[in-house]
Amino acid sequence: MQTDGKVIAVGESISPATSSDFAVVRYTTGGQAAATSTDFDGDGKEDVSVYRPSDGVWYMNCSCSGYRGVKFGLPGDIPQAGDYDGDGRTDQAVYRNGFWYINRSSDGGLTVIQFGSEGDIPTVGDYDGDEKADVSVWRPKTGVWYVLRSSDNQYTATAFGQNGDKPVAADYDADGKTDLAVYRSGDWWIKKSSNVNGNFSFYQFGINSDTPLTGDFDGDGKADLNLFRASEGTWYQQSLSITKITRFGIAIDKPVSADYDGDGKADVAVFRNGVWYILNSSNNTYNVINFGLANDIPAVSR
Repeated sequence: MQTDGKVIAVGESISPATSSDFAVVRYTTGGQAAATSTDFDGDGKEDVSVYRPSDGVWYMNCSCSGYRGVKFGLPGDIPQAGDYDGDGRTDQAVYRNGFWYINRSSDGGLTVIQFGSEGDIPTVGDYDGDEKADVSVWRPKTGVWYVLRSSDNQYTATAFGQNGDKPVAADYDADGKTDLAVYRSGDWWIKKSSNVNGNFSFYQFGINSDTPLTGDFDGDGKADLNLFRASEGTWYQQSLSITKITRFGIAIDKPVSADYDGDGKADVAVFRNGVWYILNSSNNTYNVINFGLANDIPAVSR
């Protein structure tokens, strides 16, 4: 067991037909969290990164390999970073009026997929549990989720939600699959993939003006109910019927929670006019990082 909580396994195999083989394997967190993270260098920590709509360039301050910029996108595109090719590194991707453009980190190739219609909200996630991000959209006018599974290239259409809802898809039951979920004026409606009966869960947590967030803040493998209340600069997190309240931010901030320190827990963080403020869950210290411009879109914001 390493200090960061990751496990290293060492093994040796010997057979009469071959010479001995020796291997070292480092196990990191996988599943839905890895598929939809912003870990562009694959070091297990999410990276401070932005998409600049004015020039279509992604700027990444990678925690392992340093700064880099990649031009991929056009003004008006919606950034949808995720690990679409399953190589353990986040790929740059954008959604543009029903088309997905993916810059594969595994080989530098381009994937273009037509999936969705104008007005749909992209909702990237790992809905089939194969540790690859799936192309997916939620259609507000009908409340239908359309998911293109990467495991078999088949799609599903599921009605869940209504116009005006905010999609908050995440893995709420820790089965490694993204669950359909919406937030509606303080109410959470979640269709857990582990529920074979197709029933949904309902929770009251928040008010209409809150910004709902997805993330596992306590490290139990399940997404928690999370809110950022801009009027107070306050974060509200509910897990196992326990509510945690954290004052961190001001009204103009954009919440950008992610696991920046690699401890398996989402960190409270905000983006303010090109400056990142991150409260590390591993040691309760905070970082201030100047990276980006005021109109940049944080890659972690979906």
